[in-house]
Amino acid sequence: SPLVSAWMANPDADTLKFSEDLWDGFEILCKRAEVGVASCKEVARFFRKVVLLEEEHSKALSKLLQKFGTLEERGTVGKSWEGLVGYVEALAAIHTALTTNITANVESQVSLMVKDFEARRRQLVGDGMRVRTELKEAIDTLKKSQARYEKLSREAETAKLEHNAAIEIDEPPSAIAKLDKKAYKAEMDAVTAHEEYKTCIVVTNEVQDSYTRDKFPKILNELENFELTRIRLLKANMYNYVQIVQDTPPRLEFDVKSLEGVIDAINPEQDIQTFIKDNRSPKVVPPSFQFEPYVSGKLELGKRRGFFTKSKAISKEELASISGVHSPPVSLRSNLGGTSLNHPGAARHAGGASSAVTTPPGHNFGVPLDDLMARQKDKPDMEVPYVMFILANSIVQLRGYTTEGIFRVPAVVGEVQNLKKQLDERNYIIHHVNDVRTPAAVLKLWLRDMPAPLIPLDMYEECINHPDKAMQFLPRIPYHNAKTLIWLINFLQLFIVPQFVDTSKMGAANLAMIFAPAILRCPSNDPAVMLNGVAGEKRFVETLLNTLMPASDPSLGLSMNSEDDQFVREFVAGLAFTASPLPSLAPAILTVAAPIPKLPTLGSAALPSCDPSSWTTVRSPRGMQVDVKAPAPASSSTSPRDDPSAPPAAAGGWMRVRPGVPSHPPPQAPLGGSKTVPS
Repeated sequence: SPLVSAWMANPDADTLKFSEDLWDGFEILCKRAEVGVASCKEVARFFRKVVLLEEEHSKALSKLLQKFGTLEERGTVGKSWEGLVGYVEALAAIHTALTTNITANVESQVSLMVKDFEARRRQLVGDGMRVRTELKEAIDTLKKSQARYEKLSREAETAKLEHNAAIEIDEPPSAIAKLDKKAYKAEMDAVTAHEEYKTCIVVTNEVQDSYTRDKFPKILNELENFELTRIRLLKANMYNYVQIVQDTPPRLEFDVKSLEGVIDAINPEQDIQTFIKDNRSPKVVPPSFQFEPYVSGKLELGKRRGFFTKSKAISKEELASISGVHSPPVSLRSNLGGTSLNHPGAARHAGGASSAVTTPPGHNFGVPLDDLMARQKDKPDMEVPYVMFILANSIVQLRGYTTEGIFRVPAVVGEVQNLKKQLDERNYIIHHVNDVRTPAAVLKLWLRDMPAPLIPLDMYEECINHPDKAMQFLPRIPYHNAKTLIWLINFLQLFIVPQFVDTSKMGAANLAMIFAPAILRCPSNDPAVMLNGVAGEKRFVETLLNTLMPASDPSLGLSMNSEDDQFVREFVAGLAFTASPLPSLAPAILTVAAPIPKLPTLGSAALPSCDPSSWTTVRSPRGMQVDVKAPAPASSSTSPRDDPSAPPAAAGGWMRVRPGVPSHPPPQAPLGGSKTVPS
């Protein structure tokens, strides 16, 4: 968007920059990035608390109305009371709307931002530590090469002095020849070390130049951009909150202008400039390494002082006075900008970048879908991960579809972690769970922790650009992904039965907003790109919820009570589905033997009889009238799909039959021809 583009624009040339004015501040920048992400987490927790308070206030007002909603008074007092009650009802409705809007437009966005920025921070810190380690290793190698060159040159000179001394004192010819051979070998080794030392200087200078010109400035610039983007997105979400409050009716308005003024005073560029000034360390380009020749004569002094007669050794000061060299021209510290590379997080980040996380055997979270299915050989009748079925069954047993804010209102963190740990240990006895929000949160966590999303990453752009064609993408995704996705959508369709939505306030749009990030995962780590794809993700999932044919057993074999099950079946029976049947999804990939145990499927005998005159006009949600051909009476041996006189399918989603007109729900064809979990 233009706003994001403006955020990412380069600052003016006269402003301070991380890459020029914080050259020696990498550790400070790492700490700032860590503190910045922690601040985002605090903001997310704050808005989450605001949502909970708004929801609690709305519920409290509703209970108050139930207790004190009526008076026996008549006349003006009664009318005044009715007006007051109406005012409180409006307040409750407004707080409910605030809960939904803040959750969807602020709290969820900040939470998503926290996750993305935490991953980006780890990557930047790891990259910085890596390039600094590369330079340190190059300099260490150079110092070792220099030390080897010094050592071998000294040995060559020693061998030469020993050879000359043997000649002077008339040693036997054999001894002199032996010393001559030793001196020659030492001289050749010194020459080789000399060449290696010079080559190492060239390599180290190249590494240092690359570090100074390209690699390290790039990382510093990315850290600066990281901080600017983080502050700007925080500012945008604060503005979103102000806008939501401003859009409330006048009776709830407060002085938002002063709050808007405080938020408007946030200036990311000024904050960055102040931070740089407080921690300024100008960029210093170290000098290039130079060749330091070995100075002959160091050992001549030793000879004069009895070096070869084991007398007192030559001192470092005397040796330095001969060679004229007191220390290397460029130290390790000066070549690293005067900082230590022993950052406490170096080992952690280096290890995290190269080592893969291995999931212990038996775990259910963070495991590829194909691996989960391969483990289920002891459950040949299960075509979706068993942990998913267990969580869904628990939600249905606790009547989650009638719980207000299901999947939206968070659960107790400790209970979520305990249930996740239990399922990771493959303990599927979870009857002790009595808060439906706990299995609902764990189901979302399981979907989010999958290494790969249900819709492959390479299909993401197509899906969000053409969300209305969601059904056409299903045959293209992997077999187990398709089975799991269709079963998940069929499960969520239980929640959009009108009788349940009236209580839960969670229709198809709200469910799509919550589950879209688990089904579609943006391949980019750029927060701007991710935000731009949110609307397309939601529309894609909402299309699946509204157009995918329900399962032949609408309750999916879950433990639903008979009354709710009847609601679901009546709702499905009152729908004429116009979506085309799903194409086969690679049936040869996996063959499963038997269906999941489930409630008896709805047969034709359970439906009202249907004679040719009973078929009539049906109307789509958009009001489009469709005249369908009258079918022949249905029998137990002929399904609506096999009946040639059944109403033809047409594009457009679900269509509700006029009241009093019986209709058969078309059966769901199992994917790949297997008789398994209803697809």
